[in-house]
Amino acid sequence: MKNGDRSLAMKNYLLDVTLNPNRFDSWAAIALCKAADIEDKLRSFDAGSVEKIDQRKVNGAVFAFKQANKIEKNGKILIEFAQFLFSIGTRVKFSLDAQVPIDIITLPNFNILEMSLKLFEQAKEEMPEEEWLVLYMKGKIAEKRGKIQEPINYYFTALAWLDQHASYPKKIQSEFKTLFFQVYFSPFRTCNQV
Repeated sequence: MKNGDRSLAMKNYLLDVTLNPNRFDSWAAIALCKAADIEDKLRSFDAGSVEKIDQRKVNGAVFAFKQANKIEKNGKILIEFAQFLFSIGTRVKFSLDAQVPIDIITLPNFNILEMSLKLFEQAKEEMPEEEWLVLYMKGKIAEKRGKIQEPINYYFTALAWLDQHASYPKKIQSEFKTLFFQVYFSPFRTCNQV
C-alpha cells in the first residue's frame, strides 16, 4: 500500500489472512484498501451524474472492517470505519441489480448514519484525545438529518474542546489545517444554509 499499488497490496493481504485469519493488521489493511478504492470512485463522479457503487465492494469493505474490529478494538480503525459509513450514507445510491446477499446496504441511509455515530462513540472510548473529531462528526450527522441548532452546538463544543486540549505546532501541516478550518467554519456554514 505504501508504494501506491493497492491491487498488489490487496493480493498480499488476502493471502496473509488466508494463512492467518486472526491477523489484525492484514484485515485493517484490506478494509482501508477497499474503502480507499470506493472513495476514489466516489470522487471520480461528476456532480450531475447518478452515483452508483457496486454493493459487493461496499460489503467487502464493511466485512473487513468488522473482522479487524472483532480481532482488536483500535480507535483509528473505528474512526476510519465510521467515516467510511458516513461517506456511504451521505453520498451513494446503490444499483439494485446486484444479486448479492446485502448486509449493510439494505438499510436506509439514516440507519447507516446511526451506525456511523455508534462507531464514533466507540472510537471516543478507545481514543479520548479524538473527542473533538467525534463531536464534529456528530454535528455533520445531525446536519444531514436536517437539524439546525444541534449541529451548531456540536461544532462549538468541538471548537471549545480544541481550545482547551489541543496544542498546535508552529507550522501546521496542510492536512490538519484543512480539517481544523472545516471544524471552525462549520457553524457558520450551517447558519448560512438556513
